[in-house]
Amino acid sequence: MRLRDSFLPTLLLLYGCVSSPVQPLKEVDNKPLAPGDCIAVSLVQDGMDEKPKVYLLDSAGDVSLLFIPKIHLAGLTPNKAEQQIYDAYVPKYFS
Repeated sequence: MRLRDSFLPTLLLLYGCVSSPVQPLKEVDNKPLAPGDCIAVSLVQDGMDEKPKVYLLDSAGDVSLLFIPKIHLAGLTPNKAEQQIYDAYVPKYFS
């Protein structure tokens, strides 16, 4: 069974996540990501949702996620970044 249809990474952008101790996750606008932005990634498989993990884009606009090499996300809209993260995980771990 292919898990492609049942696997979905979700991406949320957290404004000011480094300077503020706690902020609720919120949906994002279509503004491109930039170095210093924080993203929250939640992997969803077969309806089981894990708690989002927060990652910071480094000064080059890259982010290091679990199990996959660094990904360059700066300049991408959140929807395109979500697709790039999905494409990095699904072929390798969920095919």
